[in-house]
Amino acid sequence: MDFSYLDDWMDEELGGEAIEEGGEGYRNIWALAEVAGGEIAPASLEALGQARELADQIGVYVYGVLLGPEAEPLAEKLFAYGADKVLMAGDPALAQYQPGLYVEAMARLVDQYRPEILLMGATSLGSDLAPALAGRLNTGLMSRCVKLGLDMSERLLLGTFPVLGGEMYNTAACPEARPQLATLLPGHFAVPYEDTYRTGTVEQVELELDEPGGKLTWVDGEAAVELPPVPLVKARVVVSAGRGMGDAQGFALVQKLADALSNERTALSADEPGTDPELVVVFDLVGSVDGFLRAVRDVEGLDFLADLVGEDAEPDDDFFQADKSGERTDKALRESLYMVMTNEGAVEEIVRLFDRWVDDPAAPFATGMAPLKDVFANLRSVRRWGPQDRVREVGLLNVWEETLKTVGLSGSARVEVELWYRNDPSHRAAAEAHVRNVITEGGGTVLRSIDLEAVSYTHLTLPPTYPV
Repeated sequence: MDFSYLDDWMDEELGGEAIEEGGEGYRNIWALAEVAGGEIAPASLEALGQARELADQIGVYVYGVLLGPEAEPLAEKLFAYGADKVLMAGDPALAQYQPGLYVEAMARLVDQYRPEILLMGATSLGSDLAPALAGRLNTGLMSRCVKLGLDMSERLLLGTFPVLGGEMYNTAACPEARPQLATLLPGHFAVPYEDTYRTGTVEQVELELDEPGGKLTWVDGEAAVELPPVPLVKARVVVSAGRGMGDAQGFALVQKLADALSNERTALSADEPGTDPELVVVFDLVGSVDGFLRAVRDVEGLDFLADLVGEDAEPDDDFFQADKSGERTDKALRESLYMVMTNEGAVEEIVRLFDRWVDDPAAPFATGMAPLKDVFANLRSVRRWGPQDRVREVGLLNVWEETLKTVGLSGSARVEVELWYRNDPSHRAAAEAHVRNVITEGGGTVLRSIDLEAVSYTHLTLPPTYPV
């Protein structure tokens, strides 16, 4: 198909001005089409759809790339899903995935055709190929993106990807090196509409690749595998083992462990009643609240905190603002903010980053994490949730002080202690046992305890004989 009429049309629309190319002669957007089971992988169709959307914004063409001698019949499908042209490298050496050969093939194609942007799915193949290819081309890579955008002024691809176990998202770009390379996390982008009337051209590319010296040996590419009911990427618990397990008997133990964890998880997940306190991070605000609001709005994943800043709170012995010399002041401060993470690893990471920043504010952070420094500058601490937060939150100390004024030092008062409702029954039991020990050591007793699983509520009642 001759595309010259499209060039003429775009020149006419732009008043005869050519569209500025990205980089030194780099132009057009590519999507690598991965073939699985004789079909284009869904992740590749998602990448092709994104390539089409981006190309329409900057006025360039979409190229699909097919590797291997058996892939040519699939070119028509790439046209139907948005490709304008398909590069077909049918070298027999590319019949099955070989990391070295695929890197060599893609590097030669890029050197010859110079794409501005190259997209591929973050599948096992794409996740293996993309970093090696980026290293070969000396360019950047945005991995496992869940959102793509464009900075039109600089023709920059903006890739948003999860960090901290998915608790936050960072956006990165590759401002200088070309092509701009990104892998797309499967399932986060829509498969485009299939237009069977679309057509394009197929260009055969002869690469004449040599067989690698040490290549992968594919034992059975068509082996029947019973897939798990939950895809690996969505599994809450993954049990992994290596060759150290020895034989089938060793892996039987691994399967036994996986079954035991699965059964426990099923029992605990029938009803997710609450959040464990170990997954809660506390942000203690100090200094400029306006500065904190501006900072969190610039960090995707934390921007919602800007809507949660409460009213001013009076300082106390535990929470107060300090002056430049470190002395306590009577200035009002904002309430602490709580953020719930989905895993303890993310909690440990954000606390570790804050501690690192406290030790050295100039310490380098990983790519995309630098905006957290502006957030940390407006915080007194980033820490795990503790009992002092609940006491302060419900105003228990104030209640006890008023009760003390009423009954006097010789009087007594009934107290109810609500415990954090933990997901794990054994954790709830351990927490209750700990509180009972504290009460007993203080000379008190527990009248009764209630555990209402239906409403996620646990509390202990202390009798009136307990001294205030």
